[in-house]
Amino acid sequence: MHWRNLEPIDPSLPVLAPGDKERNNREATLKRGTITYPQGQIDCYYRMAKKIGIKPLTVM
Repeated sequence: MHWRNLEPIDPSLPVLAPGDKERNNREATLKRGTITYPQGQIDCYYRMAKKIGIKPLTVM
């Protein structure tokens, strides 16, 4: 693949091709057996639950 042969801007980081981040996230999620949500998304869910009067999402 063309992208993998490019020199990285930061030598400590690999060159990523389209879909690599998603594939890596999927593999990590399957390995952990759980989904990781960004804090902003959790905060939004919490505010929405409070607004509509339901129990907020529980995060462990």
